[in-house]
Amino acid sequence: MVEAEELAVYAPAVLPGNTRPPEVAPARPGARRHKGLVLAGVAFLGLMGLAVVGQAAVVAVRGYEVQQLEAKAVALSRSNDRLELEISRLRSPEQVALAARERLGMVSPAEAGVAYVQPGPVPAAVAVTPSPPLLVAEKGKDPFLRQVAGAIGDRIGKAKQARAAENDR
Repeated sequence: MVEAEELAVYAPAVLPGNTRPPEVAPARPGARRHKGLVLAGVAFLGLMGLAVVGQAAVVAVRGYEVQQLEAKAVALSRSNDRLELEISRLRSPEQVALAARERLGMVSPAEAGVAYVQPGPVPAAVAVTPSPPLLVAEKGKDPFLRQVAGAIGDRIGKAKQARAAENDR
């Protein structure tokens, strides 16, 4: 009996005098397709939202990189200006003369005692004193200059020996 009552609850009501069962509305043929389109639209909008958020993140990262590069460019520009100032200071005649005296051991002509001689025959009675070497490297100061001075001295010695051998022939 319970079953009959449950069926009566769920069964469509039949009006007295109407023996025909009520018509059930047929399912709309495009209802499933409509649901699929709605789901596709929601998915598309979700993906577009993710794309917009992703682009915003990329723009923020690129903006940060641009700021870092601009700061680096400013620092390099300041460093370049400082180095240009240092170059102009080191190219000044005073600095060149100081470096020549201190690093290369050079002396000015007045300090070396340069004598100017008129061209002409040299009397045999005049004693010729050897001039000091042009490039003097103090011991332990600059090994490169010592090597260069030694190589030049060796070449000069060999050239003198070759001339002496030619004169003896």
